[in-house]
Amino acid sequence: MAGTEPIYYWDSCLFLAWIKDEERPSGEMDGVREVIERSKRREVKIVTSVLTSAEVLESRLVAYWCPAKSLFSLRLNLTC
Repeated sequence: MAGTEPIYYWDSCLFLAWIKDEERPSGEMDGVREVIERSKRREVKIVTSVLTSAEVLESRLVAYWCPAKSLFSLRLNLTC
């Protein structure tokens, strides 16, 4: 449908890779960062499971790696 932003489904592993800024094979994280930036500009929508909140947002890993980074405070175009 024309005028509708692309939709990406993300599992918790993609959010965790982004939060930890994982070192991955050449170019892999570039795509993750691009979708995040496009989501901030409302050009795409990221869809995820409600389990993501338990696996990512509530995890100690998020607090350890980046205490100031909240998926919701970043104003991502995110739908659970």
